[in-house]
Amino acid sequence: MVDSDNYFLTGITRYIEFNPVRAEMVVRPESYPWSSYHQHALGKTISLLTDHDCYLKLGDSASKRQQSYLKLCKQYLSDDEASLIRASVNKAWILGDDSFKQKIERQLCVSVSPKARGGDRKSIKYQHSKG
Repeated sequence: MVDSDNYFLTGITRYIEFNPVRAEMVVRPESYPWSSYHQHALGKTISLLTDHDCYLKLGDSASKRQQSYLKLCKQYLSDDEASLIRASVNKAWILGDDSFKQKIERQLCVSVSPKARGGDRKSIKYQHSKG
């Protein structure tokens, strides 16, 4: 589950479209033949693709959206951002800010964030916490 407004374009879409580049399969995202980058950034229609509302909000015309998207893609996705997305996918965590996570927790009545891991059970701090 992804907080669309905050993470879809700035993180998820760039993560997916630049995955072949990070994997060193291609040098540029447009070189990967099955990438939605062709539609989002280059304006080539992909009949199987429906643009997300977040993408449509980038501009009031196709060319303005493409220009905005290209500008967005020039901002490199940091290793920390990529790791957060990868962990969220691999561990089925919610990807969003704290208020989004709290909203989902209230709606589902379950915790949606990772719990703190156990510590050194022999430590004095741990022994006192179990008192």
